[in-house]
Amino acid sequence: MVLYLALAGLGVIYTVAARRWQVGAFFGLWLAIPLLMVSLVRSEHFFLEKYIIFVQLPFLAFVAIGLYAVIYWVRHHLLVGPLAERPGRPWSSRPSPLF
Repeated sequence: MVLYLALAGLGVIYTVAARRWQVGAFFGLWLAIPLLMVSLVRSEHFFLEKYIIFVQLPFLAFVAIGLYAVIYWVRHHLLVGPLAERPGRPWSSRPSPLF
């Protein structure tokens, strides 16, 4: 669980650092508004996690963006020699399809 939270946090940081305001705002509001509504509205019955299952998608989207940020950083800062980027490779210097 800690790894998922760390990757989601990294995804939020990467989204802000990459200036992808629309992506960050969309997933951020999708994540924040339901949690805010559940915490502000008091109900008469016991709260269960099943009521906020729909926030799983934006959370996992931030996790995926964080994982992409880790891979991007490793590829551009740590890989040297035969594993470094070469122009003939299919994944060289193309933007991510997510952005």
